[in-house]
Amino acid sequence: RLKAVAFLLHRQPHLLKTQLYVTPLELVLSSCGVIENGEQRQNKALITKMNNLSISSPDYLHIVNDTFANSDCYCLPQPPKLLTIMDGEAITAKRTAAVSAISAKLFKPALSEVLCILGSGQQARSHYDVFTKLFKFKEVRVWSRNKEMAQRFVNDLQDPVTVCSSVKEAVIGADVIVTATGASQPILFGEWVKPGAHIAAVGACRPDWRELDDVLMREAVVYVDSREGATAESGDIILSGAEVFAELGEVINGSFPAQREKTTVFKSLGMGIQDAVSAKLVLEKWNSEY
Repeated sequence: RLKAVAFLLHRQPHLLKTQLYVTPLELVLSSCGVIENGEQRQNKALITKMNNLSISSPDYLHIVNDTFANSDCYCLPQPPKLLTIMDGEAITAKRTAAVSAISAKLFKPALSEVLCILGSGQQARSHYDVFTKLFKFKEVRVWSRNKEMAQRFVNDLQDPVTVCSSVKEAVIGADVIVTATGASQPILFGEWVKPGAHIAAVGACRPDWRELDDVLMREAVVYVDSREGATAESGDIILSGAEVFAELGEVINGSFPAQREKTTVFKSLGMGIQDAVSAKLVLEKWNSEY
């Protein structure tokens, strides 16, 4: 929505003077603490993720400078300072894999020897990098609808990885399974999944898309990053009617147990706050080193 407003304001600057667009943005800044009682607070920043806006786009700098750094637009007493612009694609890939790795740390079997990754795109690669760095597996398997992409995926790696010809072949006996595909219909079936395995389901981010079948969703203990997001956006949960046991954060803070003795599913949809915190960490590290 912010991106759409940005384009409108960039193309039609006179809209900056209308209350229609000024009020929502002012409310956003108020709600996140940048403005308090009409005054601009010090050492506070607004982080915005602009989906589908490429850094290579000739308009993106104009959008940022003319809109997000425009004091009239934000109703600020002082012109805001633009701290940084980052490529969100890399941050999203890494933070998604990092959150999945937290779920694996909490829910995977104590003895986990086989990792299976379904998919061969950026999320598949980021999950491979994070999972193999944090955990020790004796075997890693990969499956992809596109065999050429799967082989390219493996060729880019230094460690041995097995390319499987079917999902069933890839997941049988696996202790940890990552689904990072563009599937809209179930590709992973409960009858293939080893009892006690952990599944980090990253794809199927729309209400009518699925990666996991009803049997798996209903028999596993289901964890999510956000109940609100999962019940509104996850086809795996909505269409299966599966019950969400807990949010990942509720396990971390001790409100709910990690049932690692059972088959578990972590349905990841991603949250804007994850991008915001990750971007802040990147900026802090950059400032400390350069």
